[in-house]
Amino acid sequence: MNVSILSASCVVVLYLGCSPAPTPDAPADTPLDQPTRSDASASTSATATATARAEATATATASAAPKACTEMGCRSGLSIPIVWDNALSPAKYRLELTVDGKKGQCEVRWPYKSCSEMPAATCSGELAFNLATSCKADEPPATGMVLGPVELDNTPEKVALKIWRDKVMTYQRELLPTYKETRPNGPGCEPLCKQARVEVCVGICERHPLPSFKP
Repeated sequence: MNVSILSASCVVVLYLGCSPAPTPDAPADTPLDQPTRSDASASTSATATATARAEATATATASAAPKACTEMGCRSGLSIPIVWDNALSPAKYRLELTVDGKKGQCEVRWPYKSCSEMPAATCSGELAFNLATSCKADEPPATGMVLGPVELDNTPEKVALKIWRDKVMTYQRELLPTYKETRPNGPGCEPLCKQARVEVCVGICERHPLPSFKP
């Protein structure tokens, strides 16, 4: 009788000793679907990377886009309007320009026979330029028949100008133009042109200026 009871007690003790350790329950205040810290960091990093890539793509697209340029043209050059005094008398006028050792000259007889027979200046030499002649039929010859301006298609840093009335030199000076850069089609668009205007006065008009002709 005692043996049987002891044997049963041993069985109970052995069974309890072999039971596995209970698994601790998850904290009651932690949702089961909440991501861990490592998962949240990975998600933030991925979002930042995607944003950076999108910004880089937008920047590259903007850089590759062509500029909106118009198609206007312009001309580089130097204009030399001439103001003549009241002593602009009938004679053959010769204008000589020297740039970097190269000379050119244009000559014309003033006044012209009439506005319908207005001559063009005769030019020659290594340096090419244009001496304009114009006429206003409704004005008297002294003001209506205009000689000038001188036009060059290049942009020299300095120009030596001499003017003869028949065989007498009436003007001699070195001009130092200041050029203004223009881009008619917008910033960064071609063409880039350089233009300057230097007005000269021949005679006593330096003391009593006369209105210059503006084409």
